[in-house]
Amino acid sequence: MSSSDEALSRRAFFRFGLGKTREVIGDVVTKKVDKHFPRPGLRPPGALPEGEFLLTCTRCTDCLEACPHEAILQIDPASSGVYGNTPFIDPKHKPCSYCEDFPCISACKAKALVLPDEGQQPDMGTVKFNPEHCLVNQGQYCDYCFNTCPSGIDAISKDNNMPVFDEDRCIGCGKCVYICVAQTGPALVLQFEKTGLQV
Repeated sequence: MSSSDEALSRRAFFRFGLGKTREVIGDVVTKKVDKHFPRPGLRPPGALPEGEFLLTCTRCTDCLEACPHEAILQIDPASSGVYGNTPFIDPKHKPCSYCEDFPCISACKAKALVLPDEGQQPDMGTVKFNPEHCLVNQGQYCDYCFNTCPSGIDAISKDNNMPVFDEDRCIGCGKCVYICVAQTGPALVLQFEKTGLQV
């Protein structure tokens, strides 16, 4: 093996080691943070697992500025502790438009937002359906959630006009949560991926 090959192998080894270390520490941070601090909203698409995200995000505003729909906000550091100055999406304020080219991910130089493997979609969470609050279940016609689900995702179908949610296809953009007009309580609630935390 030449000296240049050996140097390359060492760099690759250390890069792999640093990545695994960040992943392990990130898991610990995620458990601690989720236990003690309620998350204020969804992360932008392609976000690393929460612990890794907090360790990787540089708190710049590149993803905010890249979002053409101004859906990404920055968390106020004065009231949010560990989450301060990190980007988030509040679907009740404005959902993610799920742009085809993901400018927020492209703008993230720190790689806190990354595209998944080919053929997969970056997701943010999963919608949970509370049918008792759905207008259709109360005898009214409504198809807002069905019509607003992003084309190509198609996580919502209908059965006798009642919405049916496919959690495996849902990417958690929050469009259906934003547009839902349920009157008696939230018919749709977004949960952070794998945590059960709600927004």
